[in-house]
Amino acid sequence: MILMSLPPRNLLSVFCLALVVVGMPLASAEEGISLLEPGQPSMGWVFDNGQEYPGAKGGLVAVESSSQDGGDVLRLTGDFSEGGAYVQMLRDVSAGEVGGLVFKVKASNVDRMKLRLIDETGQCFQSNPIMLGEGSWQEVNVDIADIAKGEHWGGAADGIWHGALSKVGVLLSSKGSVPEASIEFSDIRTLPVIK
Repeated sequence: MILMSLPPRNLLSVFCLALVVVGMPLASAEEGISLLEPGQPSMGWVFDNGQEYPGAKGGLVAVESSSQDGGDVLRLTGDFSEGGAYVQMLRDVSAGEVGGLVFKVKASNVDRMKLRLIDETGQCFQSNPIMLGEGSWQEVNVDIADIAKGEHWGGAADGIWHGALSKVGVLLSSKGSVPEASIEFSDIRTLPVIK
């Protein structure tokens, strides 16, 4: 055994290093993986104006924190005064298999949002509307198993979730006659698979 031939002090160092390396994935899996990257343009997310329904405008920007915990905040805005059905923010994800997402959200001039989660085959699952309160922060927990029961297309096109989460989309639609709306997001994280 190579380890047994090391002096006790070196053996202790190797053992401590092994504990740190082995412990790291366990901690991140329990806490989830953050989907906000401070210092990156739009914190790693991209804006899309739902071009299949022309007219929507909007944007995606990191803003000064207004969240309860003082964390990073990302604001998705939509202007539907010239048409369009939705705007969205998208992000590629390399988190492996996840059980769901959790995030904090604050809405302005909108009372619902939808999520699109894409599995490793490219199959897109769209959530039913997630109801939002107006003007105050709330926490939203999303279970992939629940979303996988809903509308789906592309990829395997079989309505069954396959493996890893590969992309997340958050959709903002207009609220009736109100042409402009926004949603702020904070602390967007994956949740581990519960077995």
